[in-house]
Amino acid sequence: MRERLTSTHIVYIVALLTLLIGAVLLAAAGRSMFSPGNICSILTGTSVLGFIAIGQTLVILVGSLDLSVPYVTSLASL
Repeated sequence: MRERLTSTHIVYIVALLTLLIGAVLLAAAGRSMFSPGNICSILTGTSVLGFIAIGQTLVILVGSLDLSVPYVTSLASL
């Protein structure tokens, strides 16, 4: 089985384990990880990062490498 385990499978396994551990820890605290409010909050928080990633991808594809975008985003999020 070890020779059939690729890096993609390892990433999927780690992501699944992280999700399960997070759900168990939140359930132990008396909360639900999969409540509509929590999912909406997670999607709202990651949408900003997604838009920045799309913009940065376009900048890199055009041939201009601008590394100041993550710095400005981190500074603005503080």
